[in-house]
Amino acid sequence: MATGDSGQTFSTSIVAGSDLSSNQYYLMKINTSGQLELAATRGEKVHGVLVDDPSASGQAGELVYMGEVPVECGGTFEEGDALTTDANGKAIKAELAGDWVFGTAKEAGASGARASALFGTSGSVRGDGQKIIVEDYNAYDTTDQVAAVAATGAVASGVAEAVNVLHGKAARLAYAAMGTQTITAPVIVADGLNIGMDQTDDDGVELWSHQHPADGLPFIIGSDAAFYFLCKFSIADVSGTDDFHIGFRRAGAMNATFDNYLDLASLGCEAADGTVDIVTIKNNGASGVTDTGDTILDGVAYQFKILVSAAGVVTYQHDIAAAGTLAAPTTTAAFTFDDGDCVVPFVHMLQANAAQTGVLAIHKWEVGYQ
Repeated sequence: MATGDSGQTFSTSIVAGSDLSSNQYYLMKINTSGQLELAATRGEKVHGVLVDDPSASGQAGELVYMGEVPVECGGTFEEGDALTTDANGKAIKAELAGDWVFGTAKEAGASGARASALFGTSGSVRGDGQKIIVEDYNAYDTTDQVAAVAATGAVASGVAEAVNVLHGKAARLAYAAMGTQTITAPVIVADGLNIGMDQTDDDGVELWSHQHPADGLPFIIGSDAAFYFLCKFSIADVSGTDDFHIGFRRAGAMNATFDNYLDLASLGCEAADGTVDIVTIKNNGASGVTDTGDTILDGVAYQFKILVSAAGVVTYQHDIAAAGTLAAPTTTAAFTFDDGDCVVPFVHMLQANAAQTGVLAIHKWEVGYQ
């Protein structure tokens, strides 16, 4: 039951800029003319909640700008959730980058209902917005380039496992070389971000985000809502990969020996024939490898998506069967991260002996909440 009577509430009278008779308990902003206007962009800054119903431009409306107040709900949220506005002036849970938090839910809410909120208890971008990263390397112009530096700020290094930072348009990724790299950084090419590097047997690179010095914070199993990592990529010569993995691993130091990670779940290929495998490691145990029965082809752009539930259950999707349509692999494998595990998204690539990958392009790096 939505209430607005407990504690002290602060309100003011402001002229409406239009007929707002259907917008009682909706979120409002004040336009450049100093008039009330319905919030119309998801996550934008709002100034209060309209608690009456002015029916024409020029009529005064009562705006609550601090305290407990009923709000119209545009989605489901729980007591204590940080709230923002949807594109229709209704309250929803703040969970995307850029969501401006106007307050906190005092009770659970559901779409189409009203719920009590504490307006003015926050007023800043939600911290979990740091966990949303979308870098579309296909959107770069041919003259664009990424900037690479060592984590210390010095010149980027090709020394094995030395951490570097890749500064893109939308995000910073961390990366480290494997083997004896003579090329010190991935570069932008026509297909995206080329991580093929020097094309030498047992040389490679791993990239990750959500851990210093990259953008983002690790996801915590049992604390974060369900999350995902989607990577779009293409490989000129699939037979050139000894190891190619996309997934989540335990936060911590990069490890050039893939099987030595403590915990991970990945989708990728480990064979020259392009067979797609699921690889998992649990609590520093042996690597589990599951042949999905699917294969990837040379030069084709694919999307691999790894999804992790709030409880740590991992599922996988790809678009191998039909370009652009994500679906589960033909054969999958069960895996669950432990409660409290901190995990980060990563891409790991190691060149083969008999052949090399040529251009191995990351087209898109997208991480967020489901």
